[in-house]
Amino acid sequence: MQHQKPAEEPQQSTLSTCSNEITSPIGTTPIEQNQEGTVNTPKNEERVVAGYTMTQLELKCSHLESFSKVATLLFRTLFKNPEEYIGKTLTGASGKPAVDQEKLGVVYEITKKKFPGITSAMIRCRLSDILKPSRQNLKKN
Repeated sequence: MQHQKPAEEPQQSTLSTCSNEITSPIGTTPIEQNQEGTVNTPKNEERVVAGYTMTQLELKCSHLESFSKVATLLFRTLFKNPEEYIGKTLTGASGKPAVDQEKLGVVYEITKKKFPGITSAMIRCRLSDILKPSRQNLKKN
């Protein structure tokens, strides 16, 4: 008759013996909290606007040679729904509501990155043409 070894007690998990220190599982990026207690996204995640990452938007307009075409393409990509811009202004002047400033900021940011000599006023002038009522009527036809 063979002797059976007594059943060993299961080893305790290191989590139960750890101090109050919390570590991230291997292969994950920790999410940081700022002083206000809100969560910041991990540093390696790209900003997403209207379902597009910044890299996707940059690639979408990489073949264009004109700042006005880049600004127009980005605006039309980010503001797909006409209700997002019809009857609105870029800044909210004249008592009209402004378009989404986050999306608009991305248009400026990417256009200026591709064309460093371009000013915000030049981009704004181009985009204001898109918002003109007469231009919107032409788009429908």
